[in-house]
Amino acid sequence: MERRLSRDDDKDHPYMTTNFFFKYFSFWWLYPLFKIARKRQIQESDLFQNLHDDKCRVLLDLFNRNWSKITKLYASNVSLFRLVFDCFGKLYLLMGIVLFINMALTITHPLFVGWLVTYFLPGSQVTTTAAYLYATGLLLITLSITLSEQWYYFMSDRLGIRTTVLFSSAIFQKALKLNAFAMSKTSIGNVVNLLANDAIQFKTTFYFLQMLWIAPLLIIILTFLLWQQVGIVSLVALGVQIVIILQQTFCVSLLVKFRQKYLKFADHRVRIMNEIISSMRTIKMYAWEE
Repeated sequence: MERRLSRDDDKDHPYMTTNFFFKYFSFWWLYPLFKIARKRQIQESDLFQNLHDDKCRVLLDLFNRNWSKITKLYASNVSLFRLVFDCFGKLYLLMGIVLFINMALTITHPLFVGWLVTYFLPGSQVTTTAAYLYATGLLLITLSITLSEQWYYFMSDRLGIRTTVLFSSAIFQKALKLNAFAMSKTSIGNVVNLLANDAIQFKTTFYFLQMLWIAPLLIIILTFLLWQQVGIVSLVALGVQIVIILQQTFCVSLLVKFRQKYLKFADHRVRIMNEIISSMRTIKMYAWEE
């Protein structure tokens, strides 16, 4: 009988028992593993159990629920983007807000450095109190950038792995339900290619997807700040940014085309290797070597 999954399994997990700061802004909850690694090599039995929300069965149930809802509401326009958004959209929006604040603080960091340096210039009118405030603000900004950046990358990694597991489970579930006619239209190599190449790409996608809406805002803010400092010359920097974006767009389009061709060859290669292995098994089973 299959054991029912429950959140009670997370009670003893270090990630759930640690305090708020160590949970979201530090990796101190991994100290038991660090302590073991200092003495000997880590074994599989030393690793923590997966959290309830990260388990394959839970993620597959989440996929099935949202897929059923989307197919009912948008029967003619079903998209994986809408599915991923329904599964992890709220968390990802929160991560985007944190990343935007991180980028904004990164922009203001040089401003505080400049104001603090002004205090040490001869004839400066900056008071000692203001200098202390600039130094305190610089310290808080640096600390906030470091902590928020670590949290964002950790959550992006975790969310990317969860999405990879979700789609891998869905592909495996679909492969088990295919009938003989549907199996004749596809190949094992295609399924392996989806699991080994396509699904795993979500692990790195979540790092940079937020920049699609953050980057334009940052360009506008930086252009405004440059305009305040150097005037019309700031438009030159804006023009350089536009040229770089167009160049990267062109390069990415070429990479997409090359990757599509590569995936076709990879699918063909895996299919041929599977046929070779199956033929070798048949030859050995019937003892046709001689």
